[in-house]
Amino acid sequence: MNISMVGQKCVGCGACCNICPVGAISMKMSADGFLYPHINNKKCINCGMCTSVCPALESGFRVQSSAPQCYAAYSNETNAMHSSSGGIFSVLATHVLENGGYVCGAAFDSQWMVKHIIIQTVSELDKLRVSKYVQSDTNDVYPKIQKLLDDGKTVLFSGTPCQVSGLYGFLRHDYDNLITCDVFCHGAPSPAVWRKYLCEIAGKRKITGINFRDKENAIKNNSACPYNVTFYFDNGDVETMEYTSNSYMNGFLQNLYLRKSCATCRFAKTPRNSDLTLGDFWGYQNIDKKYDMKRGMSAVLLNTPKGENIFKQIIPRLDFVRGVCLNDIVRGNPVLAKPCAHHDNRDDFFSDFKDIKNNFSAVVQRNLINKKVAILNFAPKSDNNYGASLVGYAMEHAITKLGWKPYTVCFIPDNCLYQKTLPGVFWDFAQKFLNLTGICTNKTSLAENLNQKFDRFIIGSDQVVRHPWHDNFVYYLDWVCGNKTLLAYAPSFGIDKLNMNASEHQYAKRCLARFDALSVREHSGAEIFKNDFDMDNVPVVCDPTMLLTADDYLPIINSDGKLPVPDGTEYVAYYMLDASTDVLSHLGKRYRLVNAYRDDDGNFRPIGQWLNIIRNAKYVITDSFHGTVFSMIFERQFVTLTTDFRGNDRIDTLMKLVGRNRLVPASQIIDERTHFARQLDYTKINAKINVARRRGYDFLSHALSITPTYKPQIIINKVRHKRHHSFWWHLRHMRF
Repeated sequence: MNISMVGQKCVGCGACCNICPVGAISMKMSADGFLYPHINNKKCINCGMCTSVCPALESGFRVQSSAPQCYAAYSNETNAMHSSSGGIFSVLATHVLENGGYVCGAAFDSQWMVKHIIIQTVSELDKLRVSKYVQSDTNDVYPKIQKLLDDGKTVLFSGTPCQVSGLYGFLRHDYDNLITCDVFCHGAPSPAVWRKYLCEIAGKRKITGINFRDKENAIKNNSACPYNVTFYFDNGDVETMEYTSNSYMNGFLQNLYLRKSCATCRFAKTPRNSDLTLGDFWGYQNIDKKYDMKRGMSAVLLNTPKGENIFKQIIPRLDFVRGVCLNDIVRGNPVLAKPCAHHDNRDDFFSDFKDIKNNFSAVVQRNLINKKVAILNFAPKSDNNYGASLVGYAMEHAITKLGWKPYTVCFIPDNCLYQKTLPGVFWDFAQKFLNLTGICTNKTSLAENLNQKFDRFIIGSDQVVRHPWHDNFVYYLDWVCGNKTLLAYAPSFGIDKLNMNASEHQYAKRCLARFDALSVREHSGAEIFKNDFDMDNVPVVCDPTMLLTADDYLPIINSDGKLPVPDGTEYVAYYMLDASTDVLSHLGKRYRLVNAYRDDDGNFRPIGQWLNIIRNAKYVITDSFHGTVFSMIFERQFVTLTTDFRGNDRIDTLMKLVGRNRLVPASQIIDERTHFARQLDYTKINAKINVARRRGYDFLSHALSITPTYKPQIIINKVRHKRHHSFWWHLRHMRF
């Protein structure tokens, strides 16, 4: 057993490399720029020493710390202005150095990368001052520290909690002359990312100085931020910017390129594994209203008697010390209670990072965008609707192809919650194939659970804007507020008239005015937008199911798509929602008839089977919009029966893609020689579908890229409307 078992849990402390008695371990940089142990199996003797010191395996020695004594502390103006917070580390290090000790901490090397070094004079202290927001390479400092300790020298070691733990693991016991100081660690950013950023900001210039926590320029420029990030160059240039304007700091503070193990850090808690812990006392101004935080204030945690003792020794050198509660410190430094979660786009960033040749900052900013997209349609709550379920699947896949992260909003009203979440074909499909949010049952739960998580909301497709199917305007997103982008992809009014009273119409108009991009599925819908809402040129786009190809549906078919007929059987598939099966009497004399909707026991067929029945049929007879769509996707010869009950505009829109009319009145007997004498030419049809598909993706791509803008909340719990059957009555009876 050796250190290779650690994998992504590795913290990069280097203890294993330094402890190996045969030199079988070296630290090598991964593709994302972090150091990981590499084992030379020819040298390895499987002694187990590497795993015995590994912090990630909860191995090695730990100091016996307790609940810390906590202080706010400030050294003096000179130290504080040249330090990250209140200058306590400088005073502590100076005390150790002046008493003949040594200090080990993070410093820039000649290439402005960060490594741990050991100093023994106060004149060298500037190298260790001020935070360096890059993971430091501890290299060979552990054995050097051990030698100094064995020689009776006092050593102050400063590092991240995992580096302190790595040192203790390497030493295998505590020393009276060792003082360990860990920092409030936000996480370890990638050294390779830092190097790439340095190349961009330097250009052809040579960097001569870097200050991550430049208080002087922040105060001089009257910055709203407590510190600036400043670079100095050999030609005399000085570039200083608020840290919120610096692309590298933005990525770091939003956890875009932290080490993988940082998100599960077991040291982000108290008690600590060090003698004392130092960091910024963010929020101290809430305790002392008069204090100017621009000069910094240190938070000090004394974790062991040794830590308490050394702090007492330096108190005379401090201008200010005040006892505080741990909770006061944790409130502004949550990393003392739990680790930072990775940015949702971390993996996307590192995928892009491998190919970055220039414009690093643009890649950072692109990946800092919240790529989560909330989709609201009928998919989660449909209990008899194949089209609605597959619309949900198609929307998620199309948005994923564009590089975003879709979530289908699981909106199920209270009065349907029990019935809807029982096991069944459609609910099982939603749980297996859709990326569902938690269940929301009303506008309040939607607003509370989703407004903070998503910047982009999209409705569609299906008849989500049809009255009263919008369920008191839930699908008009009146409950969404804040900086958001609101989109509509291919919603349908279902009929060619709006069918709203005056108050409903005005409320719908108010809601739709907040949308950043609107599209519609049928030409009649575009006319409604124009005539009833004064919105010209709303584009007509294809149904989401047509954004995908036949192959995109294979995962569903492969999951539960077993055909109900023997292989090689020629059959006619029928998917009839309203029309009578009497129209199949002639076809039934020659071919086996297969009901795509229900099996012989009257149960709904699995959605994969529904797709596969259409996919392999010789002919498809349907009165359904989505039955027609999937006949086209799978290149089947089909006939669509028309009924006055459902409205035919959406079918007419599809026929424009087919190029010839395949519509037959629902009362007409289907005859093979009459209705299938001329075969559909899918070479031409697919060319038209591809044009429509590209138009749909172009709309989505542009719409999703729209920057969120402020949307005030307009939610009204109930809008007076005419008496109608309930939404749920319609959903149960109006299948697609």
